[in-house]
Amino acid sequence: MSVVRILYLVNVYVGSNTYRRAFKLKSVVESLDGKINIKLISRKHSIGTDLLRFSKFLANNRADIYHIFEPFLPTFPVLYFFIKSLRKPIIYDSGDIHSAVSKISGEFLLPYYPNLKFSESVAFRLSDRIIVMGRGMKEILEDIYQINSEKIAWIPDGIDLSRFFPLPSYQAKERLGLDSKFIIGYTSSYRPISLGRTKLGRGWELLYVAKRLVNIGHKDFLIIMMGKGKMLNLLKKIAVDLGISNFIKFTGFIPYDSDLYPLYINACDIGFYESVRDISYQAMIGTKMLEFMACGKPMVAGNIGEARYALRHAGILIEPLDLNKQQDINRYLNDLTNAIIKLMKDENLRKKLGSAAREIIERYYNWDVISKRLHSLYAAL
Repeated sequence: MSVVRILYLVNVYVGSNTYRRAFKLKSVVESLDGKINIKLISRKHSIGTDLLRFSKFLANNRADIYHIFEPFLPTFPVLYFFIKSLRKPIIYDSGDIHSAVSKISGEFLLPYYPNLKFSESVAFRLSDRIIVMGRGMKEILEDIYQINSEKIAWIPDGIDLSRFFPLPSYQAKERLGLDSKFIIGYTSSYRPISLGRTKLGRGWELLYVAKRLVNIGHKDFLIIMMGKGKMLNLLKKIAVDLGISNFIKFTGFIPYDSDLYPLYINACDIGFYESVRDISYQAMIGTKMLEFMACGKPMVAGNIGEARYALRHAGILIEPLDLNKQQDINRYLNDLTNAIIKLMKDENLRKKLGSAAREIIERYYNWDVISKRLHSLYAAL
């Protein structure tokens, strides 16, 4: 069998989550099959310069399969039509529904994405195969975009099981100098989210849950909020205004490759992954949720997107927040508070769900398993 040549066209910069995914997929597939050769190019400079770089790369490298990540403006879709003219298979590696994410963030008219919804739709239809990281995204493609299910392959992000593994929470707490309180963990990029006319940051609900817990007499807990983002300062101000700053620890940015990151996750007794009844949340895979699961942490999350599948037996699922109903905020916060209290009070339940979470990660989100899935897709094409 001759060498199979595959080009990875990654329309994001080095260091982004999508780039890390592309680089890891390249590594695991090449290590699995020595007759597959993958070349990768990613964003590097300005819009015009990158368009020229990608064009030269395509002109100098022919492939049997073109695997495209984030094929949107400004570098695409011109190159997309050029690749289509070569009559070779195109794989679109799909993450979020980006037009929906920008809309829910109140940034629908971002200057680089005026035609984002149209661009996404064209990419779905022109591709020979679509890879989805979350099974909720598969539902969207089938129900809303009318994409044939045979064209869609579920290949999620994998988790590095050598970095993310269970460690007794008391040991992690000691190493981090944390008190032996019940810890709820959350990590995010703290992007904006619009609740009606009010713009908050992702993770806002944990602050109001903390207020409710304190009001009903729970004082021996701590919420750890990891990560950075432009709405973080607003969240810190809300914590002060609510009078619950002593119950919240904002760690700031923790490098993804740092040993501190999985250590902080292991210091948590449970994890939280937020949700909104919206197409953007239905599409999400929730890689951060999977990292908590790999460390054996039970999760509280919304019954939507990949969480609806991954946490069926490994967490407590609540109904997502309906942004179109102002009165639903109180219901959502009540459900979230009650789920957290339930896990606070039941150590056996936490152990059962945490053990199931780790088992699910090993079975479905292991890079060895994922590499075989992708290799089979390449072979079929």
